Amino acid sequence: RMTRYQTYVILFIFLNFCLLGYDFVTIWAGSQYADAYKASIIIMAPMCVSLLLEFCYMYQVSVKKLSYRIISFFFCLILSFIIIYLIKGISILSFSYIIGLSILSGQIVCVLYYIRKKTPFSIRDWFLTILPISIPPMVLTFAVHCFDSLILSNMIDNSITHFIVYAMLYNLLLIGAMWFFSFTKEDRSRFQIKK
Repeated sequence: RMTRYQTYVILFIFLNFCLLGYDFVTIWAGSQYADAYKASIIIMAPMCVSLLLEFCYMYQVSVKKLSYRIISFFFCLILSFIIIYLIKGISILSFSYIIGLSILSGQIVCVLYYIRKKTPFSIRDWFLTILPISIPPMVLTFAVHCFDSLILSNMIDNSITHFIVYAMLYNLLLIGAMWFFSFTKEDRSRFQIKK
C-alpha cells in the first residue's frame, strides 16, 4: 500500500514538472535557463524510480543490514566524481547525465539486485503494482501536451495566462484520471470525505 501512495504523489509531481516545468522556467527565469529544465528532468526521472524503491531501505534498516547500501552509494558517488574529473569542459547537461547515471546505477540497479537476491520481495509484484497506476496519468499527460500544442497554444497568446489555464486544466484532468483509473477501491474509500 505504501508503494501505491508513493507512486500517486511522485507521479503527480513528476508529470506536472514534465508538462509545466519548461513553461514555468522560461516565464519565471527566462529562456536562457531552458537547459536547467532539461537537466532537472534528467536527474528527476531516475530519482523518482529510486524513491519508489525506498521500501528496500526500510527493510534494510529493520534487519540491520545497511552495509550493502552504503557501499553501493559510496561506489557510485566515487564513480561520478571520476567521470567528472575525466571530462573536460563539463556543462550543466553533461553534469546532470553523470548524476542521473549515478542514481541509476547506485539507487536503482544495485537496489533491484539487492531486492532480488536478499529480500523476500518480488520485483515483478512491485512493477505490477506501479504499472497500472502509472499508465493512465502518463497517457493523459501526452494527450494534454498534444492538445496544447495543436489547439490551446494557438487560442491564448499571453504566456502567463496560457500557463495558468494550461496548469489548471491539466491538474483537474490529472486528478480525475488518477481518481477514476489509478486509485484502487480501497484507496478511494480512504480518501473520501465522511459526513
